[in-house]
Amino acid sequence: MKLVTIRSSVISLSYHHFIWVLGLTLLGLSAVEPILAQQSQWQVAVSGTNQTLNHVSYGGGQFVTVGEVGTILTSPDGITWTTRTSGVTQTLIASSYGQGQWVVIGSGGTVLTSPDGISWTPRSSTATQGFGSIAYGNGRWIAGDVQGRLWSSADGISWSIVYSNANFPGQIWVSYGNGQWIAGSTYSSRSFLLPVLMSPDGVTWTARKYLGFGDFITGVSFVEGKYFAEVRGRYGYNYFLQSSDGITWTNVVSDRRPPGNFGSLTYGAGQWLAINDEKGIVSTLDFTVWSTQPNTNYYFGNIIYATGKPVAVGYQGLILYATTLYTPVALPVSLVNFDGKAQNSSVSLDWETSWEKGASHFLVERSIDAKSFEAVGRISALGTTNANQHYSFVDKDLASNLWYYRLRQVDLDGTYTHSQIIAVRIGTEPLETLTLSPNPSSGPMLIEYKKGIQSVRIYSVTGTLIEQHEFAQAVDRWSWAASGQPAGVYIIEAKTQDSKSASLRWIKQ
Repeated sequence: MKLVTIRSSVISLSYHHFIWVLGLTLLGLSAVEPILAQQSQWQVAVSGTNQTLNHVSYGGGQFVTVGEVGTILTSPDGITWTTRTSGVTQTLIASSYGQGQWVVIGSGGTVLTSPDGISWTPRSSTATQGFGSIAYGNGRWIAGDVQGRLWSSADGISWSIVYSNANFPGQIWVSYGNGQWIAGSTYSSRSFLLPVLMSPDGVTWTARKYLGFGDFITGVSFVEGKYFAEVRGRYGYNYFLQSSDGITWTNVVSDRRPPGNFGSLTYGAGQWLAINDEKGIVSTLDFTVWSTQPNTNYYFGNIIYATGKPVAVGYQGLILYATTLYTPVALPVSLVNFDGKAQNSSVSLDWETSWEKGASHFLVERSIDAKSFEAVGRISALGTTNANQHYSFVDKDLASNLWYYRLRQVDLDGTYTHSQIIAVRIGTEPLETLTLSPNPSSGPMLIEYKKGIQSVRIYSVTGTLIEQHEFAQAVDRWSWAASGQPAGVYIIEAKTQDSKSASLRWIKQ
């Protein structure tokens, strides 16, 4: 039975705005992606707020992050954060540092300035509909609003309009690099293409180039000497465009991109890091093969790399940082799903790949305790293809028990990786009482209830929501692999089709 995960995903608009979308993912069919040679060490910083943080930037020896209800936090290292008084209650969208001063913009035309990031002064502006982006360069700040206008200020205090176009709908994003300004609108369609605006001085603007071919350009950043435009395709194809001059652009993301929409982009420790609204934080060496950074599947506003570490901010005051980053390693296949179901005394396994490169074969491995596995079948891979491939295997004559399966994906040179583990029960009916097993275990765990499970929420022992799943149709069994989660106690809250609720404790070893 198909299970549907419903997540309220937060994605970045011009790196700063949060908008809400409904993300749909097949539950228990998580994509197996390129892995990391070693696990990057992502940690949660104590922010001291539950307000959503929209943007983080670095300058003048400190990080500044801004968010809802006038929230401003500062940190010298991205780890220890202090709340500052902004004097406003509007949503703050973004910050920028230049010539010894911080400038923050927000909704309702909000502008704040600070010489040190500690003491903030509200400034007046006539951008009553609100700003959406800001950047500093060539002795001035440029801010884009939601009415097709660009504003300029030499001191962050006095602002004037330098570009206005009533036919330029959507929020205006803006970026500076290589001695020139670049700006554009987040709105586009097949019938109404909007150009990129360019200016050498921030005063005189020229329409130079159409981007995206009717797709949505959600922002442009200047990283490692080049412009990168975040493009949200109308048919689910999301990618980055790259340019060294703002005029000639090329697509730098291959078909082997992660699902979901890209957000802000940064570079550090020899790799690119980007926000993704389905995967959290993803990384790549060359924009071809992407990997998901471990334990980062949260909702972020943006990410930057400074003081030798990446720092990402997001939903309900979340701040993540990593003191160590490891390099992605390309795997022979991209596994879209891996599923198993009981058929009398047999288990039918099905899996699908979205591409293969130099793949040799799959070994189907089985275990009774999710620890010691043995190979029970071998299926040849197609080898190299960019088309989806479907595979299946039937494991026969099994005793009544809870069985665990995983795939070993083997390359032509002998390198391999394992898929996530799935659990399938043979020989018993779903249980009359809501039951979780095995407990304790190293994962996966299985929840069973004969009358149907309607939704599941998974919390850490400290009360942090890790995952939430709503099923399109009630299911009598549901498995959670707990991939990437540390050992410890987890609280599993389940609601059933017969309107019952239960809270179960599961111990991951």
